[in-house]
Amino acid sequence: MGDTTATIINGQSGDDWLYGTSANDILDGGAGNDRLSGGLGNDTYLFYRGMGQDTVTDFDWTVGNIDTIKVAADIAPADVTVSRDGTYLYLSIKGTTDKMSVTFFNNINYQVERVEFADGTVWDIDTLKTMTRGVASDAADTLYGDVGADVLDGLNGNDKLYGEEGNDVLSGGEGNDTLYGGAGNDTLNGGAGNDFLYGDDGDDTLDGGAGNDYLSGSRGNDTYLFYRGMGQDTISEFDTTAGNADTIKVAADIIPDDVVVRRENTDLYLSIKGTTDWMKIYSYTDSGYQVERVEFADGTVWSVSDLKRLSRVVASEGAETIYGDETSEQLDGLGGNDQIYGLAGNDVLLGGAGDDLLDGGMGLDTLDGGAGNDMLYGGSGNDTYLFQRGGGQDVIDDRDWTAGNIDTLKLAPGIISTDIKVSRAGNNLELAIIGTSDKITVRDWFYSADSQVEQVQFADGTLWDVATLNAMVKGVATEGNDVLQGEESVADTLNGLGGDDTLYGLSGNDTLNGGAGNDTLYGGAGADTLDGGAGNDTLYGGAGADTLDGGVGNDNLYGDAGNDTYLFYRGAGQDWISDYDSSAGNLDVIRVSDSLTPADIQLSRSAYDLYVGIAGSADKLTVSGWFSNTSTQVEQIQFSDGTTWGIDAIRAMSSGTASQGNDVLYGNDALADSLSGLDGDDEINGLGGNDILSGGAGNDRLYGDAGNDTLTGGTGNDQLDGGRGNDLYQFERGDGQDVINDFDPDANTDVLQFGAGIAADQLWFSKNGWDLEVGVIGTADKVTVSNWSFWGAGSWEKAQQIEQFRTDDGKVLLGGQVDQLVEAMAAFAPPAAGELKLSESYQASLNVVIASNWQ
Repeated sequence: MGDTTATIINGQSGDDWLYGTSANDILDGGAGNDRLSGGLGNDTYLFYRGMGQDTVTDFDWTVGNIDTIKVAADIAPADVTVSRDGTYLYLSIKGTTDKMSVTFFNNINYQVERVEFADGTVWDIDTLKTMTRGVASDAADTLYGDVGADVLDGLNGNDKLYGEEGNDVLSGGEGNDTLYGGAGNDTLNGGAGNDFLYGDDGDDTLDGGAGNDYLSGSRGNDTYLFYRGMGQDTISEFDTTAGNADTIKVAADIIPDDVVVRRENTDLYLSIKGTTDWMKIYSYTDSGYQVERVEFADGTVWSVSDLKRLSRVVASEGAETIYGDETSEQLDGLGGNDQIYGLAGNDVLLGGAGDDLLDGGMGLDTLDGGAGNDMLYGGSGNDTYLFQRGGGQDVIDDRDWTAGNIDTLKLAPGIISTDIKVSRAGNNLELAIIGTSDKITVRDWFYSADSQVEQVQFADGTLWDVATLNAMVKGVATEGNDVLQGEESVADTLNGLGGDDTLYGLSGNDTLNGGAGNDTLYGGAGADTLDGGAGNDTLYGGAGADTLDGGVGNDNLYGDAGNDTYLFYRGAGQDWISDYDSSAGNLDVIRVSDSLTPADIQLSRSAYDLYVGIAGSADKLTVSGWFSNTSTQVEQIQFSDGTTWGIDAIRAMSSGTASQGNDVLYGNDALADSLSGLDGDDEINGLGGNDILSGGAGNDRLYGDAGNDTLTGGTGNDQLDGGRGNDLYQFERGDGQDVINDFDPDANTDVLQFGAGIAADQLWFSKNGWDLEVGVIGTADKVTVSNWSFWGAGSWEKAQQIEQFRTDDGKVLLGGQVDQLVEAMAAFAPPAAGELKLSESYQASLNVVIASNWQ
């Protein structure tokens, strides 16, 4: 940081930020890409070879201020290239990457006024502007004006034109051009092509020309030209200046009857009948974006209110889309399946006959769907929904989280409270007119207070509030399919009896009994007791320390948050538990009935699920994801004799026990396990850690998972999957026909080790589709590396390959050399059974390639 006197500031190497002061500072960024800001004063910026790519931002509004870029003695004017890009000026040293950028060069307060060379040459502002003005051509040009009234013509090509200050005339010509008028009353013509025109400050005239153009007049009283053949243009005219008057000027051959005005959401369209030409005014319902006048050659002028009137859809018996504006309006769809959007204002929306969509938007809106099955969205504000006999089956979706919001469902005269049946369907509230098919559904009424219609009003003055409606949906238990609901903050007891019932406890310590049937029970907040009874039930405990008993049948049990207890006993069926709770110290329990002892319970696992079974029965609990995440674990299994199995005991007991039969064994994710299947067709899962897995006799499946694992299939036809890590596969004579499926796209080294008595010249390499087969000649023993060439060239090319093959005598074959052996051996048939060495003719052809690749 400089001080208050003339200062030399040197950044040296690195990407530095240098700030001067009010003095006349000298700034040298040094090597690196630096940011230089001299501040007030007549500052000097040093420009030389090796300086890097520096950026100068010199904001100084002092009258007569002169800042200078001083060029090193070994740089002549001919060595420097001057260019511009938008508001940036660039000075580059030819043949190097060195460059100095001056930001906001079009603004006098940011300009560096001089570039001085050692030979006495000086480039002032006018010189720099002249050098960077650009030359028009049929290519993609960038042209710059000056403070005067410039005339710039881009000709052909995708050009950029900057008028800057002054009353400029910019013509893009053919191509997709971008025109910036800058300050002043500018005339911009895009010409043919899809152009972008920006008028900036001033009273500008914008003509997109042929093509689909984007026009933005910005501040000032701007004029947009509208004519046949102009294409499909979009105006984005944001100007909140009081008294601003922008105009669309219509060509003389177009009369008002030729123009169609329509609305699409918040945008306004003016179309020429019989053509595809139109002009869209973006976000016209926002006064800041409005074009205030449309002028015709016959003297007709359409104002904002005229355009709103002309764009309003006249309802018919057909299907229309009708938009309101920011005022309060009544919009009537009449017949047809209409969409009506009130937008802002206190609107009255009438759907009429048909299946309509009504959206009130902001404001205190009244929505009447009329006959048909209608969708009603009140939006924000205290909205009123009207419903009557013959109204059909309407759905209200009213999400409004405003504090104190009160929405009302108003029922027509002739409907009294005893005519209405109130019920619950999932999270929805339903009000049906008894004896008819008319019904209104309030979506997610029970899910969130934000979605509630807070009161139901009858013509006789009867009023149902939220508490009343909650009480009315309690329901009555029968032997049929019932929906029963408790009360908030009350310890309810709900009995579903027979049938497929749905019970909602809400908050409070509730007791829910489903009874016979396939029931669904929701405990809600509180310490609830849920008993599904007979049938295949679904129980949701909700928040709180809940007790869940599925009853007889195959049930789904969700404890959710809280210290939950699951009951397990003979005859319980095959139940499934999902208990996700990440709370610190959470303790969920499976409580085993008094008639069962620890010796009766068998633990096992399948992938990430825990199985809890009863010896000699089909009863089983499945705890989903027990081994995948601590948040999904049930932490204890408790017995009536006081025995408790915790997480460590459960993990150890469910890992399996090796026997001479068909076993399923699991290692510990955090340990280096040594697991052997002995006899039988075993499944062995090492999980995490550097594991040693041995299948023994039988057709085994070995999964190493993460870590540097050792897999030995043993005798039998085994499936071996090392997973990620540097894995070692071991294969002996007599081990059968093993398959390695090793997907590991990481940079690693997997090894296939052949045992004693298997030499390099006794291995036969061949391809079978995408698989690599390595056989021991003269025998049926073989290792197949699955999908060896499946992935082809690319980053995953070697994802399923073995990187090294080794023999007991120390020889090594690299994976990248395998194809040479495959190609050489493809010319011969594999040696016949019993031929334990290559014949002399085979040796003559293959010994060289074998010896050169096996090292």
